[in-house]
Amino acid sequence: MDAADDVNDNDVNDDDVNDDEVDDVDDVDDVDEVDDVDDDHHSPTTAEQYMKLRLEEMLCFYQRRVPDYNRYRLLQTFLLLSGTFAASICSRYELPATVTVVVALTGVITSWVEFSDSDRKVERYSGAARQLRKLRLWWQHLDELERMTHSNISKLIETAEATISEERSAWISTNQQEVDSPVGKGEGLRKQTGKGEELRKQQAGKGSKII
Repeated sequence: MDAADDVNDNDVNDDDVNDDEVDDVDDVDDVDEVDDVDDDHHSPTTAEQYMKLRLEEMLCFYQRRVPDYNRYRLLQTFLLLSGTFAASICSRYELPATVTVVVALTGVITSWVEFSDSDRKVERYSGAARQLRKLRLWWQHLDELERMTHSNISKLIETAEATISEERSAWISTNQQEVDSPVGKGEGLRKQTGKGEELRKQQAGKGSKII
C-alpha cells in the first residue's frame, strides 16, 4: 500500500509539474503574441497593442526627425553667417567680383532656408513627441484595473490621434501656403494681363471711330 501511495503521489506531482509547464508555455505564447503582433489595418486591437503599433511607432518617427532637421537648421545658420562674414572681408579688401559671388550664394542659401522651413519642422515634431511621451508616461502609471476601464482607453486613443492629426494638419497647411502663394501671384498677373488687353481693345475701338 505504501508503495502504491508513493506511486500515486509521484503521479500527482508529475501532473502538477506538467500543469505548471503548460501554464508557463501559455504565458510565453501570450507574450509572443503581444510582441509579434502585426498591424493589418483592420483587426481589432487591445490598448497594449495600440501602444506598440500606433503610439510607439509615431513617437519613434518624430524622434528620428528632430535631430536631422536640427542639424539642417544649424548648417543653414552657419552658412548664412559664413557668407556674411566672407562678404565683409572681400569688401574690406576691395574685391567687388568676389563680393558679388558671395552675396549671390548667400541669397541662394537664404531661399533654401525659407523653402526648407526647418525651424517649424523642429518645433512641430518636438511638440508632437513631447505630447506622446507624456501620454505614454500617464498610461504606464496606471494599474491593470485602470487600464481596463473604457474611459482611460478612450482617453489614450483620442489624445494620441488628436496629437498626430494636429501635426499632420500643420504640415498640410504649411505646404498649402507654399503652393498657393505662386498661384496667387500668377492669378494676379493674369488679371493684369486681361486688363491690359481690355485697354488695348478700347483704344483700338476709339481709333477706328476717329478714322
